[in-house]
Amino acid sequence: FNGRYRADHPHMVITYIISNTKETHEYQAGWQMNDVAFNEWKTAIEQLRDRHPSYERA
Repeated sequence: FNGRYRADHPHMVITYIISNTKETHEYQAGWQMNDVAFNEWKTAIEQLRDRHPSYERA
């Protein structure tokens, strides 16, 4: 996207297209978790996994 995204942190990129009668433009907006949000998210996922081990993927 812009070379700033880390593969080890979740991120989301939204692509949207705006058209009028003459032309079409495509834009992107991106968001990525910072370290604090990532650590909170990871801890919550691990706690859920520990409580429900049968839901883990094989």
